[in-house]
Amino acid sequence: MHKELAISISDLRYVCIECPVCRTKVILDMREKSEFAQKHSIFTPKRCPGCEAPYDTAIQPNIDGFQRAYQALLQIADRISFRGEPVAIVSLDS
Repeated sequence: MHKELAISISDLRYVCIECPVCRTKVILDMREKSEFAQKHSIFTPKRCPGCEAPYDTAIQPNIDGFQRAYQALLQIADRISFRGEPVAIVSLDS
């Protein structure tokens, strides 16, 4: 028997960034731009709101790009899904 995980694109609503310094987690809603995003015309903050440490420079442009792609895909989200590799299920009764 095999088990496969399938996730609809519309189920991937939130992205989380964790600060490597203070472990503060910022959760961003991919569907709705936050007040911060609207005010600063960017989706992802460049610094941790907890300790002000800068995030890795690759985080902001890549998550912003993913958010733009996500918004475009929402129009066809019912036809798009992510699938993992099938995993063999082994019975514990053996």
